[in-house]
Amino acid sequence: ATHDGGVFRSDDSGATWNQKVFVANVKNKAQTIGGLSINTLVMDPNDHATVYAATAGNGIYKTTDAGEHWNVTGINRGGWSGLAIDPTSTALLYAGSGGSILKSTDSGKTWSTVYVETRPDQAVQSITVDPNDATRILAGMNTGVILESRDYGNTWKILSVITGNVRSIIVFPGSSTAYAQAGTGLVRSTDSGTTWAPIAVTLPEGTATINGLSTFPDSPDELMAGTSLGFLRSHDGGTTWQSIRTLTSSPSPLSVDRVAVNPVERT
Repeated sequence: ATHDGGVFRSDDSGATWNQKVFVANVKNKAQTIGGLSINTLVMDPNDHATVYAATAGNGIYKTTDAGEHWNVTGINRGGWSGLAIDPTSTALLYAGSGGSILKSTDSGKTWSTVYVETRPDQAVQSITVDPNDATRILAGMNTGVILESRDYGNTWKILSVITGNVRSIIVFPGSSTAYAQAGTGLVRSTDSGTTWAPIAVTLPEGTATINGLSTFPDSPDELMAGTSLGFLRSHDGGTTWQSIRTLTSSPSPLSVDRVAVNPVERT
């Protein structure tokens, strides 16, 4: 039994899914990640068969054959909430757990610690490589602190502080616009993350709690959000929002936890 966890893959645009959880070459014993909770999946932008999976308590795994086999990386224990890959040099990875940020220069084989938080109760929640400048790394903390490195993660400083747990940060290519999930809300920056302003996500039914956010990579003003009021879309950077009907029928809005946008085909 592989349990109903780990990673699933679809080869038909999401119509059907198959569990892909087997771990390769473990002393001739069948082992899987089917019982693990996955916090983050990161795909190599140059090789879609290479994927990294940050788990909730068993380190970070890697596949080079689209999930048919998984191998543990040099991080083989602990829960990891932040994981990012350098799009210009994909052997370069960043991972965050607790108050530490680690960096790998060899596709996850070995890791070195590049940041240790000395303030109490601070934990890394998200890591982002700036698509406009791969030397610039942003890390969001559970206390609203956003850290910045401008030398591939070797040194860090506090860039800004917002309200709430920074669950994700999105920086747009060719733009100074950025968005962050902060607690249950959404904030926007027009100066690459130096200052932030809250965005009200409201509909006639009320104010929505943000669960997940996705964007169109060619348009900083188009947002897709999974919220407590369902699946929402904005065409104006979050100033106004519209509901998107789903196939489910319910007397009240259905909460949506995550949303993803196809980067190739807008439909």
